[in-house]
Amino acid sequence: MALMFSILLSISALFFHPVQAGSATSSSNEAVFSRLSPLALNSLLVAGFSNDQRMVVVGERGHILTSQDDGKNWQQAHVPSRSLITSVFFSAELGWATTFDGQILHSQDGGQQWQSQFVSVENNRPLLDIWFENPQHGLAIGAYGYFLETWDGGQQWQARNFYQEDDFHLNKMAADQQGRLFVVAEAGQLYRSLNKGKTWQKLDFPYMGSLFGLLPINEQGLLVVGLRGHIFYSDDGGEQWRQIESGSSALLSAARQRSDGRIFVVGSEATVLQSGASLDRFEPYPLAQRMAISDVLVNSKGQLILIGEQGVVPFEPQR
Repeated sequence: MALMFSILLSISALFFHPVQAGSATSSSNEAVFSRLSPLALNSLLVAGFSNDQRMVVVGERGHILTSQDDGKNWQQAHVPSRSLITSVFFSAELGWATTFDGQILHSQDGGQQWQSQFVSVENNRPLLDIWFENPQHGLAIGAYGYFLETWDGGQQWQARNFYQEDDFHLNKMAADQQGRLFVVAEAGQLYRSLNKGKTWQKLDFPYMGSLFGLLPINEQGLLVVGLRGHIFYSDDGGEQWRQIESGSSALLSAARQRSDGRIFVVGSEATVLQSGASLDRFEPYPLAQRMAISDVLVNSKGQLILIGEQGVVPFEPQR
């Protein structure tokens, strides 16, 4: 059960819509491409990325879609995989994505075309998240402590030991404004790196349930979300934590901050939560759709772009 939560990015909907890990290559060693579909935008999507240039969402059957107009219109990309795409990251026009069956995909044109950059020949351990410091140095994490690093933009990826003998499923990775890296994992495991991933520290954390999302806030703040509605906040880079009342028992999977400072947390059971002014509690928003939400983006107008079992769903908070 813990592995399924981790691999499928903590979306309970995936238990009701099983995703098969498709093969990255055919028997003739030629890439098997995702099928272009007018329904891709409404299919199961699990993760997203946004910057000043674009929004990108990814999900089942090798679906990757991009928008350059705040999420109004989306274009499906040409992708050499039919596996579940589990994460995506961009540095300017350069993009990388990870898959359920252990591939790393790469785009050089803002996400329109993708190539297979790495395929594990030793195992098909799922990769769950990817992050780049710059166009050359990047890290990827996954199930059972799977940890990869590149120093040449992904032309070569090297497997590394993550932290001692730990083999927890590494769910999500993010960098704060000071360049510190954080990774959340199953069983309440939280790690921090002060040297761009060269070494890691295990931080004391007051909860033993699995963690799925994290959000760096300003210079020292860090918000972490996980099972059973748990939300925790640190204002000192992860040294001390306090729990924030969520009013929810849902599985919480992701958090984003708007330009006005408000923080939104999403999860299973159509959960959308909004922070109070002092980060003392979160209040729920009712959704008409009954959907599991795996991630959320915020466009330039402050509108939420919900990502989940019904694909992309725009949502306008009213208060």
